[in-house]
Amino acid sequence: MIAESRAISLSSVERSQLDRKRFAIDVWREGRIKDALLIIDVVLSEKPPPRVAGECYIAQAAFRIDDGDLAGSWQSIEKAAPLVDLLDTELRASFYLQRARIHKESARYDAALTDYSGAEMYWHECGQTEKAGAAALNLAGCYLAIGDLSAAHENLDRAFKLFRLTKSFYVPEAHDTRAQIFLAEGKLEQAARSIRVALEIVGDSNEQWRTDFLVTLDKVEACLLTALQVKKLPDCDHLRIGMVRRALRASKGSPAGAALFLGVTRHAIESLINNHPAELEPYRMKRRIRYKTIIKRA
Repeated sequence: MIAESRAISLSSVERSQLDRKRFAIDVWREGRIKDALLIIDVVLSEKPPPRVAGECYIAQAAFRIDDGDLAGSWQSIEKAAPLVDLLDTELRASFYLQRARIHKESARYDAALTDYSGAEMYWHECGQTEKAGAAALNLAGCYLAIGDLSAAHENLDRAFKLFRLTKSFYVPEAHDTRAQIFLAEGKLEQAARSIRVALEIVGDSNEQWRTDFLVTLDKVEACLLTALQVKKLPDCDHLRIGMVRRALRASKGSPAGAALFLGVTRHAIESLINNHPAELEPYRMKRRIRYKTIIKRA
């Protein structure tokens, strides 16, 4: 989440630099992180004036953390810090949000809580209700990480309230967070309902979110099966699918390995994959071509 500049009285050079920064953000949103970094690096190599540099460093911090470069992201945000007072309220909110992300990824939760709270305050100040809700959602995640489940619920409830006002894009993530909080509390049925709502809403619209939500679902179902002392494939389809998905992950996609892991036949695993390809085929290793069969058919 990166804010856009609302600055006025820009020179032609500044406008060009900010236009390219915006283009870099569009490229980043398409998932082309390396290309976005190249564009922003070129702009920064031109030694832009402080207010433009501040915006570019914030964007660079976001690109780098999504590229897995946590140390580089921290370097970018440290360069942006002295320039924050030159930026408008929305960009200040973006700065605090990006710094909070770095603190959270580094498990510096107290610092992350402070910065997410600052981001939420600034988002409210500039009327960005959905983004304020996203900050509250992240606060809930931090409190969950440190085990303060009461505060996690409180911040999540506030996030849901703000999201309802805006019909937010982030609602599926909020349901996933709620599932994780319920799981931490041992409320397995509520956790299962919440994560299935998240998966239903997201559908196929965001593959990364769906993958993350399935990880949560696996954790919930594994706890349910442990609580029920289930040691073999149950009759319930969604539980069977979850067990096979986890077994395929554990066996690096091998149906034979998954069968051994679960104590069933390979045929049972293959049959379930064939009957539920959308849910299980992505976790199966690439099928090998059986040349003898092709030759016989020819």
